[in-house]
Amino acid sequence: MTTATEKAGERKLFPEERRAAILGILSRQPKVMVNDLASKFGVSTFTVRADLDELESEGKLRRCHGGAMSVAKTMKVEDYQKRRSHASDAKSAIGAAAVQFVEAGDSIIIDTGTTTLELAKHLVGIPDLTIVTNDFEVAAFIEAKMPEADLLFLGGWVRSGYRYAYSLESLRSVEHLHVDKAFLSANGMTVEDGFTSESYEQAQLKAAYAHAASETIMLIDTGKYGKVTFSGFIDFDQVDAVVTEETLEPAVAEAIQKKHPGIELISAR
Repeated sequence: MTTATEKAGERKLFPEERRAAILGILSRQPKVMVNDLASKFGVSTFTVRADLDELESEGKLRRCHGGAMSVAKTMKVEDYQKRRSHASDAKSAIGAAAVQFVEAGDSIIIDTGTTTLELAKHLVGIPDLTIVTNDFEVAAFIEAKMPEADLLFLGGWVRSGYRYAYSLESLRSVEHLHVDKAFLSANGMTVEDGFTSESYEQAQLKAAYAHAASETIMLIDTGKYGKVTFSGFIDFDQVDAVVTEETLEPAVAEAIQKKHPGIELISAR
């Protein structure tokens, strides 16, 4: 005999099924509440809390007041903080070394990234700069510490958990710019594949940045060498200088300079 609940398309779920359903809900929305889940599944709030505790112990969600959040959602913000704190001394050293390329009166593009942010911090005191960026942290620093600089912020959609904006309109805007220098970051670097980004949209924008600039300087820590991420955007023969925190291995430096004999390889240390 079919019960009224079953007629409505519901049935009592086994714990494993219920927990899978909770994760399914979290794949579509950032947060679930205990009371809502109890009502949905026809179980007690005690049972739901036990489910959430079990899923948290498995690393599949994060408990919060009154419910739980998707690990994927919470990790994005945490990942930014980790990127910012990871090898912070190396990033600061790269930023300090890269500032040698900036002259009074320059127009420059500063790409999004925790390493390029360190460059921005070393620009204080250089007069008459025009700065283009799509990075909120870079823009906020320039506005607060360098109010005399001309700042063009490229707006658009905000990637969740990150600190930059992107849109087709901003990409088209960059295609009409002509600047002195572009300072770019990357998620990966190999001799064979050049520089790569984990984001296709960002790769498009980075390529446009390089095209808009008379000189392109890559800021990248040596830990990125040997990695190839989702989308390539520039090769070594289109780059004027690469600034790293440590000297590249001699064989790597030789291979890079063979591809582009005029490239400058600068070590911050």
